[in-house]
Amino acid sequence: MRPINAIQRDGAGPFVEVDARARLPVVIDWSAWLATEGTEIASSLWESSDGLTIDGFGSTTTSASTHVSGGAAGQVYTVRNTITTASGLSDSRSIRVSIRNR
Repeated sequence: MRPINAIQRDGAGPFVEVDARARLPVVIDWSAWLATEGTEIASSLWESSDGLTIDGFGSTTTSASTHVSGGAAGQVYTVRNTITTASGLSDSRSIRVSIRNR
C-alpha cells in the first residue's frame, strides 16, 4: 500500500491526491539532479495556484518540502518549487495536487 500522499505519475506528469480537509506534506527530492551538478540546495521557494494553501516550508541539502491544504474537491492545483543551489544554479519543478473527498 502506498503512503496516502505518495507522488504518483500519469500522462501529464507527477501528482499527489490530497483530501479536501487534510494538511499533508509534499516533498520534492532533488538529489539525482544535484549529484550530477555536484552541488546542494542553498534556498527553496514554493508557489501555488490560487485556492490552495502552502505553508511550513523546509529543505535539506537534497530535498524541499512544504505542506498543502485547502482547495476544492474535484479541482487540480499546481505547486511549484524553485531552488537555488550553493553553486548559484536555479531550477524549478512542478507537481499537481488533486483534491478529493475521501
